[in-house]
Amino acid sequence: MARIIVIERGPGGLWAAHDSAGLIGGVFTERRAAVTFATFQPDHPTVLLRAGAGGPGADGRGRALAAPLPSTRF
Repeated sequence: MARIIVIERGPGGLWAAHDSAGLIGGVFTERRAAVTFATFQPDHPTVLLRAGAGGPGADGRGRALAAPLPSTRF
């Protein structure tokens, strides 16, 4: 089964990256750092960027982000 890593912004403004099994994860101050962490995981997981709970949207303009990011393969 393919692994999915979810990146979402919390109410405090920090970004969290975690997989659905709870095996890996981290908290980051910048979205770019969370995305970099997720894309460099082994097995090239699918990365999903979501808007945080209760916030106006991850982009700060009220638009929710819920699009998978492409995997980077080397």
